[in-house]
Amino acid sequence: GVMFPPYSETEDGFEQQWAINHLAHFLLTSLLMPLLCNAGSAENYARVVNISSCAHLLGEIDFDDINH
Repeated sequence: GVMFPPYSETEDGFEQQWAINHLAHFLLTSLLMPLLCNAGSAENYARVVNISSCAHLLGEIDFDDINH
């Protein structure tokens, strides 16, 4: 992830930090789902573990303008 990079947007128009720290993890997990479903067993589930921090407490989300 990244924290406080210079403001820039992805080709899709998302703010870079939001895209890297949130959307990229969702995309990766979504793309891995078919492999995860086939890799696990009834006794041992395949899983993705996401690790985070409490840095989200430093800011707020303006849901009316998600890029700022």
